[in-house]
Amino acid sequence: MTALAGVITDAQIDWRRCFRLLNDKAQLGDVVGAEELFSHVRARVPAKSTRMLYNTILKACANRGDVHRASAWYRRLNIAGVDASARTIGKLAEAAAKAGEVDDAAAWIEAMPASLRQIPAERSVLLGIMLDACARANRPEEAARWFKQFDKGRLMPSLHACNSVLHSFARSSQ
Repeated sequence: MTALAGVITDAQIDWRRCFRLLNDKAQLGDVVGAEELFSHVRARVPAKSTRMLYNTILKACANRGDVHRASAWYRRLNIAGVDASARTIGKLAEAAAKAGEVDDAAAWIEAMPASLRQIPAERSVLLGIMLDACARANRPEEAARWFKQFDKGRLMPSLHACNSVLHSFARSSQ
């Protein structure tokens, strides 16, 4: 409980401070540390912040590339009756992408309601996630197909998206 030193008292949990620590753990991909904090702060977080709390755990899983743990947390989110958002699904897709699981990343994106997938900013992020997945899985032709969707949707690819395609081809020596 070293992450909780100075945060948790016997009488009360400062949930905001705990949440900031949880986010720090998530940034680092420290799933175990984030889960520990989650278990201490969950009951004290206001209902309106519950989805953000779950999304932060999913962020830890995504940054670690732990698609199985992310899926387990998604099930917990559903059991808790928390509605998923575009960010929720994006973190699940990102976890799969960082694990090089292209098909799983694509499946999560396809599971997202079409109305959310078509929002230009969300679409750009999702395409970037798919390009990253293709690069990690050494699937350059698939990366090229996903990249073409930027033009199709009249979207501007990010530098990261361009680099992911280049990285994918470089890894395959094509």
